Amino acid sequence: LGASQQIASSLDRSLKKKYGLMAWPVAALRALKGRRPMRLELRTEFLKMNVKTRQLLIANNSNIASFVTAPGATLQDGRLETLILGNESLWSLVKASWNLLCKRSSKTDIHSVFGPAIEIHSLSKARPANVDGDILTYTPLKVDILPRALRVVVPLGSSLLTEGKMLEFALERERAEAEG
Repeated sequence: LGASQQIASSLDRSLKKKYGLMAWPVAALRALKGRRPMRLELRTEFLKMNVKTRQLLIANNSNIASFVTAPGATLQDGRLETLILGNESLWSLVKASWNLLCKRSSKTDIHSVFGPAIEIHSLSKARPANVDGDILTYTPLKVDILPRALRVVVPLGSSLLTEGKMLEFALERERAEAEG
């Protein structure tokens, strides 16, 4: 929610052609100029909090994009990590985004909320929510984990198995199914 949706909406082919990789910061300046931060209410099983921010990310995996990571999110723990990037100031968003891109933790600019589900309510107007760059819904929004909802089959020798994590996860699941 927030800045990423606004930036993606203002990033077009002509801007990319004219500025190349610099199109992203140019689009960010255009999209965020004069925009107010979002006032949101976040609800989890044990938490209810109001925040003012320009960007909110929800992840169930540490790899959000090829260059952005959510440090506390894993596929195996059954929890979502909701990242609140910065506060209401634009400078705070810039610092938080830079820290996230550089994979540095920041207790002042990046805050995390964890849980198997999260509800997000806008305290003003409905906000568009994008999933992988496409606007799919608007606030109020509920996102939750569906354990074991997806079965992934990967051939042996696949590059997805190089870290051993997927194989370890698959073997652990097979053991649990055999015992259960």
